[in-house]
Amino acid sequence: MSGDYEFLCNIYGISGASGRHCCLWCTITNEELKIPRTTRQQGTITPRSLATLSQKYSEFEADGSNLKKAKMHDNVIGKVFFDIPLSQVCPPGLHITLGIFQRLFNLLEEECHQLDLSITEPCTTNSGMSFRDYLQAKSTITVTEQEQSVLTAELNQAQQILALLLLNSPNPQHDIRVQNVTRLIHSHSTKISTNNHTIVQNKRIVKQGFEREDGIFVKSLERAMASFHVERQVYHGGSFVGNHIHRALKPENIKTMCNSVIATATSLNNSALQSKADEINDKFMDAFNLFAQCHTIYDSNTLLSNAKINELETAIDAFLRFYRESFTATVLPKMHMLEDHLVPWVKRWKVGCGCMGEQGAESLHAMFNNVERAYNNIVDRIERLSVLLQNHHFKLLPANKSLEPPPLKKRPTKPRD
Repeated sequence: MSGDYEFLCNIYGISGASGRHCCLWCTITNEELKIPRTTRQQGTITPRSLATLSQKYSEFEADGSNLKKAKMHDNVIGKVFFDIPLSQVCPPGLHITLGIFQRLFNLLEEECHQLDLSITEPCTTNSGMSFRDYLQAKSTITVTEQEQSVLTAELNQAQQILALLLLNSPNPQHDIRVQNVTRLIHSHSTKISTNNHTIVQNKRIVKQGFEREDGIFVKSLERAMASFHVERQVYHGGSFVGNHIHRALKPENIKTMCNSVIATATSLNNSALQSKADEINDKFMDAFNLFAQCHTIYDSNTLLSNAKINELETAIDAFLRFYRESFTATVLPKMHMLEDHLVPWVKRWKVGCGCMGEQGAESLHAMFNNVERAYNNIVDRIERLSVLLQNHHFKLLPANKSLEPPPLKKRPTKPRD
């Protein structure tokens, strides 16, 4: 059986990835995800089976089917739909890739955003309007506060001089020195009041911040992704599609993506930013390359030798070890599937997720959509679906499939004289 993780959880009656016991294959808790597999206490984590799922569901029903108490019953809240052992359920390789790549990219984007926040000099190129306004407000605050400091010192000194003049002058109302100092005090007081208003206005702009995507480092990262034709979806929270991730995980594209941080810092001619950018580049180059080594093997659709499976296990351990040491972010349930359940599946069936994963099932969507257009005139929805499935079945029958002529090869076009 294959499918995305939400589908598998629904089929086997698990509440899902947000539950305390988030895994379909074992009873690990969210707190135990951060502990490496090699140092984890295995006695506290038991593998799930059809029998334990049935038992926990009975206990959940006896406890009143209260969803708030689901964690007390290993987050089993429904019956199992099919009598298919969990050892025959393929880990969702595509969605593991989507989730882990999305996490790494979000961490890289956050680092770029923090670099944008640390910029103090105005920048008018390669950035969005809200970011330019933000930097201009920060610069205005700095300059105005420096001016305020000078004006305040001069005002205090002028007030002291005025006090002495008033004490020593026989006719202060007609004393030209008193008049000049008074005008200076009035001018400085007015300027200080105006500056205070300016500072308050610009601090309000700084407090509002700027759109993340308007930052110069984030924009540079987006341009780097676009250079090898990878972009986020406008919907679904800005996630990526599978084909784009396969392309992004190529070594040359990983280098382009991470080096964009260094290129941007170099253009700003800021040594502090340059040093930080070098650290970010090195860290994420390692993270993406380590994950790409795992992805290349488990996403394949060919038979895997024992040596290749051992290579996959070593690559997964190296990636998760680096992730836990380098990032404070939480360990995703999909990372747990990669670490604990993907290698046992591959060892059992000797194939990658590309052969038995959810990609093949999801490719049927386009096929069904094309066939369904021919039957849109059938009003009854159930009848239309029945005809659709019959048509799909007839198309896939080996006897019928063998009658299809092979596709014609395109003839090479002759060059025109």
